[in-house]
Amino acid sequence: MENDRKQEGPAPGGPTLASVSAGGVTGESRAGTNSHSACMTYMACDARIQDRVHMADAVCQRVGATISPPRLSWYMQQANGDIRLAIRLYAWNTAVAGALLPTLHQTEVAIRNFAVRRLRSRYGKGWYQSLTLERRLGKTPLAAELRVLVTRAEALKQSHSVADQITSDLTFGFWVKLFTKSFHSDLWLAQFHTMSASMPRSMTVDRLHAGVDFVRTFRNNVAHHKNIVRGPVEAHYERTLEVLGWFCKDTAQLARDTATFPAIWACCPVRIGMAEVGTAAGHARPGV
Repeated sequence: MENDRKQEGPAPGGPTLASVSAGGVTGESRAGTNSHSACMTYMACDARIQDRVHMADAVCQRVGATISPPRLSWYMQQANGDIRLAIRLYAWNTAVAGALLPTLHQTEVAIRNFAVRRLRSRYGKGWYQSLTLERRLGKTPLAAELRVLVTRAEALKQSHSVADQITSDLTFGFWVKLFTKSFHSDLWLAQFHTMSASMPRSMTVDRLHAGVDFVRTFRNNVAHHKNIVRGPVEAHYERTLEVLGWFCKDTAQLARDTATFPAIWACCPVRIGMAEVGTAAGHARPGV
């Protein structure tokens, strides 16, 4: 850790690295030494982009063309037309997305497993073959998705159970669908706090669905390489942790304690005021 501290400071050859949140990135970062190390790794990568020996101006132009002008347009605007700085911002957006994935991973798995427990309690261990479940899904792509996965899992006859295979392969959208009023009488008649000690006593189906659907949208934006730093990323991160906490407060705390996002987010490679990032106003138009 002492050696890490000695390396703190601006990366060579470019604008001073500045935090977009209060304070700098230090050994006392909110997420601890792990995130500090992650930030140092990011800064080393950022330094390579700034190194004109490693990445000549002509290379920057070719990289920019490969990424594509439409995708780089917002970054170019924030960089005042500086292609190298635009690429640095683009790389930072990628690093922020990567740092968010562990928290999104833990949240999605918690939501999925909570839903599976409810399916088992209502339809039994072979819930995926329930005619009632099939009727509830109706003639939707999700019903077709389930039928295809059931057929595939049964044909493979792998060592683990068919139910586990199907649970693993179903899309996140399937699980979000279960938290709608269509399944209220089957799955959600009991008070939510009786299903999870972490659930607020005031929890409703509508509120729970809004939370898990928010996670689905945020997760898709991150996974599909959108311009996420243009939006209120810190608020979205906190909202994700809030939803995770509904299912398990301990898991939410673990996700917060091990997150690298706060440190990576604080490594915006621009001077304060040079780019508007992480604001609601900047989120008006999704990235391309």
